[in-house]
Amino acid sequence: MPNDLKGKTSAIIATDEFEDLELFHPMYRLQEEGIRTMVIGLTRDPIKGKKGYSITPNASIDDVKAEDFAFSLFLEGNRLRNCDSTTRSSDL
Repeated sequence: MPNDLKGKTSAIIATDEFEDLELFHPMYRLQEEGIRTMVIGLTRDPIKGKKGYSITPNASIDDVKAEDFAFSLFLEGNRLRNCDSTTRSSDL
């Protein structure tokens, strides 16, 4: 079966306290299929999952445009879930 997404870029948007497996499992599977992955955070500061795994985002949400990606995965985590709408990035 042909992989039409091979060589394309996907965004994985995540914040602190994401579910670790919800980020890492899809990220590695996409990479195995030849899809480039970029982890996008609210900032470029490292983010930490609920189980303690950390990752440093490749970019902040303000550094990227939706047109740069073939598709996106969104993992909200507690940081975004618990903040009010005035503190969320307008780009989300």
